[in-house]
Amino acid sequence: MKYTIVGKGRIGTMLKALSTDAILIGRDEAIPADDPIIVATRCDDLDDVLSRVPQTAREKLIFVQNGMLHSWLLANHLENSTQALLYVAVSARGATPVDGGGSVVHGQLASFFCDVLRQGELQCREVTKPEYSTELIEKYVWNCGFGLLCSFFSCSVGEVVQNHRLAADALLWELAQDTAQLLGVSIDRGICERLCMYSTSIFSYRGAVKEWEWRNGWLWKQHQGALHSQYVEALGCIK
Repeated sequence: MKYTIVGKGRIGTMLKALSTDAILIGRDEAIPADDPIIVATRCDDLDDVLSRVPQTAREKLIFVQNGMLHSWLLANHLENSTQALLYVAVSARGATPVDGGGSVVHGQLASFFCDVLRQGELQCREVTKPEYSTELIEKYVWNCGFGLLCSFFSCSVGEVVQNHRLAADALLWELAQDTAQLLGVSIDRGICERLCMYSTSIFSYRGAVKEWEWRNGWLWKQHQGALHSQYVEALGCIK
């Protein structure tokens, strides 16, 4: 399968290994415009990547970043581009990927991306844009919520659920409602249970507040919920 991957980190290297015809591109290298382009860089590198992609090739972009790209995609007229949420753990560059079984993708190249992952026996489900938005909220809220909770209580995600469940439910539900309102979709209260169940499945993982502009900071700039504000201010996260 022919495709280009931009980004030589853990995910980019993993995607390259799935096809001998794939091309792996790093910083300052020209990006071919003939085949699908999977962008596997950090969010902060997206502007640089976009500057190297010809206008005529932008419909071939596939974004696999963690974080909230919604505003950035709108600003760059890329809201209809192909986007994927990966539930694939790669412990180090070149390590064997562990499939979490929940990866989803939507967009023009969704079927293609599913085929790419299947080359490595990794599951991925094609979904509609509204379904993707709901899935995005769940992963976004988990990253933002448990990043704050793990930092505040100085413990793992499993310990947060085990010892601070009421605090977790309250914060996760506030974040979910506020994010869903900004994206114009609905969310059900079951999100708290699902996120806590996921956390107990990776009990020892310790979340952290990071990529501020693309995670907590995206929501903070638009709506400062009461609980979100308390944790952000207590941890001195405001940028």
